[in-house]
Amino acid sequence: MANPQDRTSGLDEAELRGPGGCAELDQIAQATADALAVPIALVSVLDDDHEIWKGAHGLPPALADRRVAAAISSTTREVLTTGKPMLLQDARRRHRVDHAELAIVAYAGVPVVTAEGECVAVLAAIDHRPRAWHDRDVRVLRGLAHAAAAVAEQRRLTRQCDALRAELARRKLATDLLLGIAAAATTQPSADALEDTPATLGRHVGWPCVELLTLEDEELRSVGWYAADDRYHPLRQAPRRRLGDDGLAIAALRSRLPVTDHDLDRLGNTAHGRRAAELGLRTAFATPVLLQHAPIGVLELFTPEPRPVMTDLLDLLPRAALLIGQLMDRRLAARAHDRRTAELETIAMHDDLTGLLNRRGYYALAESALAIARRRREPATVLFLDVDGLKRINDRDGHAAGDELLRQVAAVLRAAFESEVIARIGGDEFVVFSNEADADALTARLDVALAAANAARGAGPPLAWSLGTATFNPEQPRSLDGLMTDADARMYAVKARHRRAEARR
Repeated sequence: MANPQDRTSGLDEAELRGPGGCAELDQIAQATADALAVPIALVSVLDDDHEIWKGAHGLPPALADRRVAAAISSTTREVLTTGKPMLLQDARRRHRVDHAELAIVAYAGVPVVTAEGECVAVLAAIDHRPRAWHDRDVRVLRGLAHAAAAVAEQRRLTRQCDALRAELARRKLATDLLLGIAAAATTQPSADALEDTPATLGRHVGWPCVELLTLEDEELRSVGWYAADDRYHPLRQAPRRRLGDDGLAIAALRSRLPVTDHDLDRLGNTAHGRRAAELGLRTAFATPVLLQHAPIGVLELFTPEPRPVMTDLLDLLPRAALLIGQLMDRRLAARAHDRRTAELETIAMHDDLTGLLNRRGYYALAESALAIARRRREPATVLFLDVDGLKRINDRDGHAAGDELLRQVAAVLRAAFESEVIARIGGDEFVVFSNEADADALTARLDVALAAANAARGAGPPLAWSLGTATFNPEQPRSLDGLMTDADARMYAVKARHRRAEARR
């Protein structure tokens, strides 16, 4: 494993040594603080004898400007060295506190690891009081660390593009073309840049027909197409085609080298080659698109010239294919980042035990639904439920039985309500927000679902809860907190009646 003080790849060297931070990493730090409800979150890198916070949220004013620690903390160094998370419930028990100016008591740090497996930074959440860290907290930190690694990877790609620009400046013919592709990569989404690349190539080299294809499950899928003349459009009849239908593409992908054919009539045994010959095209050139030496696509060019000059093309297109491979990699990384972001949003907004919304998710969706009702001057209803007997079951049968009871309650709510906002907002408290005005009708639907669930349970105590409701009147609008307070109060009144009835038995 590399020296932790050298772990700065992926972050621009000049920016690393400067006093400022990185806007993208600041956003990740803020997301960390919001997701874990901590006052401070940091993305730390090491530079010689200093620890620099490239992403920060909640730094004291004295540190916010310079973002450089007085010394490297042992926690940051250990996470970078071992590549493993560090969780401290109370750092004071270690008889020393790193970065005393931050008033660290509880600490959770995970490594930021690039796709190549290199630890380049540490993402840490810091609290000023003792705190027990849970598996969910570590999952959230790891997910956000993936996002921080994507920032580092993007900066690495930017530096590689800059180096390529400097090299191509010495070769006039290639410079205009590859700089055009690089400019598209940095100013457009990767999918758009890939789609525009064939036209950039075709216009630059003067070949009238260019296609960029990706290799997916033994098929070629067209992601970009250029034809200087409408008569060549039939060559792109299908967005997908079997690999065996394109002999030139197979040759380029298998050899991982550029392939040229000056007589397309000899490719008449493949559907694609036969179609090209019928359109009057005579010469074809294909170069593989590689990512870490593995073929992921192919770039094909066609011209009606039987013997075009190929010297510049043979030098230029493989190099363009390298940049296209990076664009394809960027698109894959963007898709993976979107998936990770969706997963993090799901974790942050949902209750792990029941799968329902948690308090954060409930307020986000219910506030939006209430705003729509207020704007449309439509009624709405809040149902507040408190499960009866959960403590008794936990004490008698254990928390596993209590957890199962809560999951059954969640299933009843799902069965009763399809489009409503349903959440578990506390240990045994559930809430439903509905755009229906009739609280009695909603309660009846819930009673039907509860009766069906109890009938299916068979032996054993039935599911039961105390329920309170509050209705939103557009003529006398209330806040969501106000509705929740009213429903909660009515629920507690019902629960008190249940307790009195149970005491009389």
